Amino acid sequence: MATVAIVSSARPVLRVRVVLAKTTLVEAWRWGVLALCVWGGTWLATELVPLAREGLADQLWFASAVVMVGPFVAVLGARRPGSRVWSWFIVLPVMIVLFLPAVIAWNRDLRPAPLRLEVPMLVSYGLVLLMGAGNYLGTRFALSAFLVAAACLSVLWPISSLASWIPGWFPWESRTTHAAATMGLSLAVWVGAWQAERTSRARTNSLEAVWIDFRDFFGVVWGRRVLDRVNEAAKQENWPVRLHLDGFAPVDPAKRIELSPEQFGRMEQVLRWLLRRFVDPEWIEERMGKAP
Repeated sequence: MATVAIVSSARPVLRVRVVLAKTTLVEAWRWGVLALCVWGGTWLATELVPLAREGLADQLWFASAVVMVGPFVAVLGARRPGSRVWSWFIVLPVMIVLFLPAVIAWNRDLRPAPLRLEVPMLVSYGLVLLMGAGNYLGTRFALSAFLVAAACLSVLWPISSLASWIPGWFPWESRTTHAAATMGLSLAVWVGAWQAERTSRARTNSLEAVWIDFRDFFGVVWGRRVLDRVNEAAKQENWPVRLHLDGFAPVDPAKRIELSPEQFGRMEQVLRWLLRRFVDPEWIEERMGKAP
């Protein structure tokens, strides 16, 4: 079942490339493809066709969990013109640093010893994973991010020093754990691809559809930064609305949102200017109903 699940995830991964083509998230997508390939290869080499010894198997599963944080970290730098530079000078170094405990586990005969991750290493990895997956809290990709994080932590727990602290707390049979984590990861891919192909239905206007999709795809970290810039313009130009993470809301809660054509045009201009570093103009036009 796990083998079928991880192989089947190739289809939604390739399909979602079209959805992200007009955004700077293509770099994150590439890291995601690499992460899934490493995970699938690890499953093949350690469980389906057991070719790796215990020490090497631990190394491979640890590498799978480390590479899986790559897409999350890449999203945090997904802004033009530095998104590609971010991948090489931030994402890659972060993964190298996280993988150092596995490197020092190799002995002089180039044979990896069984890997045991200590608490400081687990805390460091957990913080990076929390920062990346937590970026999607409150978006429509929250479930996928949670499933990915759960899969990563599931494969790390058996090779951590914490596992010996709670004997008998859970039947951590490695093959069962790896199979469950692999199926959870595949489910995350399918759910994420399905959500990516959905377009927002604005409750107020087409600008809100643009905003909701941007927030969901890029997460709350970038959402907060853009939100603050929009509200700065709103205060300066005395717009009757303010932007929140869940959409536009009137300054006076007792009133409905009423925008003059000039105000709406100015809001569109500001939002387009702020999003130009993240998405192509066509991406915005599709959500505003202006695409041919």
